[in-house]
Amino acid sequence: MFAPFARYDPDREDSYFDERIVAFDGDGIAWEYAVGDVRFLDEVTAVDGTVYALTTDRRAGGLEEPTASLTALDSDSGAR
Repeated sequence: MFAPFARYDPDREDSYFDERIVAFDGDGIAWEYAVGDVRFLDEVTAVDGTVYALTTDRRAGGLEEPTASLTALDSDSGAR
């Protein structure tokens, strides 16, 4: 199972931070991958040995339109 996680701190300007994908197996956490410089870690799905994470990139001060990106990880190791 693969799940997105983000910490939330209402006292921080970038309230959601430390976004990561966590892979679980029968023994607990198998691996974690920190997804840097994103505003939102939107979706996580796995297909044929690859974990795909859709993210929205941060933009300074929110003045620019956000840009979506896709990160692909090996489902066994979490390697990008």
